Order: sequence, then C-alpha cells, then structure tokens
Amino acid sequence: MLDAEDRALIICALDTLARLSDVVNLQHSQDHGTYISWLDPKVQAYKVPVSTRLRRALDELPHQGPWSFSKHHEGREGARAAQNSVIRMFRKACERAGIPLGRKAGGISFHVLRHTGASRMLAAGVDVKTVMEIGGWKNLHVMNRYLHPTDRAKREAVELVAEDRGRGFGPLQRRSRARPVHARRRSSGFRG
Repeated sequence: MLDAEDRALIICALDTLARLSDVVNLQHSQDHGTYISWLDPKVQAYKVPVSTRLRRALDELPHQGPWSFSKHHEGREGARAAQNSVIRMFRKACERAGIPLGRKAGGISFHVLRHTGASRMLAAGVDVKTVMEIGGWKNLHVMNRYLHPTDRAKREAVELVAEDRGRGFGPLQRRSRARPVHARRRSSGFRG
C-alpha cells in the first residue's frame, strides 16, 4: 500500500507529465498553488497547471524541509540517491500489484507514467499543442514517441466511420450517385 507521499508523487508524475528527476526534486517553492514551475535543465523552465486531485494530494503532505517529497531525500546524498529511492518504491508497488517491470519483460517503469499521462490527455480530447506544452516537449516528433493509442481508442475510431454509414458519406454521397469511373470508361469505348 502506498503512503500519502508516494501516492502524491505518482499522481504528480501522471498529471503533470513530469520526468522522474523533476518530480522527486520538486520543492515547495516551485508549487504556486494553481501551477508548478518545472526547472528542468533539459528544457527551459515552464509552468504546468495543478489538477484538483494533485492539489488535494500535495495539500495532505507535511511541509518538512525544501522538498515536496522529502522522505526520498532523508539521509541520502544527492539527487541520484533520491531518484533511486523512488524507483525502489515504484518497483515494490508494481510487484505488490502484480504488474511486470521493465521493457524486456513487457512491463513498465516510472517513466511510463509520462507516456500514460500524455496518451490519456489526447484520448480525452486535449489538443496536441497543449499536451506538448504540459510535457515540455519542443516538437511533435519527440512527443510522438510518448503517445500510445489504446485498443479502445482504435475501436472507437473505426466505429466512428461505421456510424456514419446510416447518414451517408457527406461529400462522397454526391459522387456515389454518378456512374463509377470504370463504368464511364467502358461506355466511352475505352478498353483498358
């Protein structure tokens, strides 16, 4: 079972599309209530709105020291040690839930939360530009590696086409009243 801090940390990664290093090193000074300022060295600093569930989760945490997720920094030297603490926590949570870990095993890693959050946003109808800005991606090419349509989304996409069958095919409907191109060719003496 996850404690309140680990639960908030995972929600933060999912809802803000942040990298592990950004989440684990989040400081109270970066939390401005309605948004978080990410100070990621990979990209320019940027702001991400705080979801209602993340706000609730963060507000439940004690304010001990500079870090929002202080338990992963306690008694550890450096950012890498804090990240390793989060990775161990995530691994244990996945093992308890019976979720496979690692790409080779067809499982997940902490970084998959970034992929999942971006895919969920797009599936919910959020425009690509907004998802790019929330995730801090500079271009669509890079962001595209993070997007994974679900089987459900694919099914819904093909059903949209099937549903249109009863209403006609819009602009194609007018063309369908004319004789097909191959029929016109035969009647005009064309032999192909």
